[in-house]
Amino acid sequence: MNNTNKYILIIVCCLLVSVIAKIGEKFLNRDSGDKITMSWTPESTKEMHTSMYNGLGDVFTDSDRRKIADCVLEKLKNKYPNGFDGFNKDSLEKQTELLGEDCTKGMTLHFKWSQKLINKLKEKATKASWFKSIKKENKDNFCNCYVDYLKEMHPNGIVKSLSQSDIDSAITYCKNEFKK
Repeated sequence: MNNTNKYILIIVCCLLVSVIAKIGEKFLNRDSGDKITMSWTPESTKEMHTSMYNGLGDVFTDSDRRKIADCVLEKLKNKYPNGFDGFNKDSLEKQTELLGEDCTKGMTLHFKWSQKLINKLKEKATKASWFKSIKKENKDNFCNCYVDYLKEMHPNGIVKSLSQSDIDSAITYCKNEFKK
């Protein structure tokens, strides 16, 4: 698995864990610590699905958010057909993370242009070895150029991952821009 695909899985898993944490708050049994008690009713199923869908935020297309939420919910219901009775919140978060990873392995995910995606691309760029050669005073502008170039190449967002040739092309273009 390449680094970009690992990055995608990390995004999905982090988003799902935060969703489960929010859902867990509603179903926490305060008398028994961080234990979740929930049965699969139509209402709880709908709430779980809606929370997962919404929790995947503006990073993915609506279709991908629906597919991920459907898959994770189906796997949770298959693994825990009677719901959760005194289930440890941390354990549920870990299970959901693993299920989310499993659900996204075979998917071609579509990332919408969002501030989260832009921030992650900039962050990833600043950690790349080639970024060290950029003059300190140009680093912020270079990151903006890099993202803007990628947005021009992929105006509807990124499918699954960026190719190395797309990344190299953006780097070359922006390096030339800052030589002027």
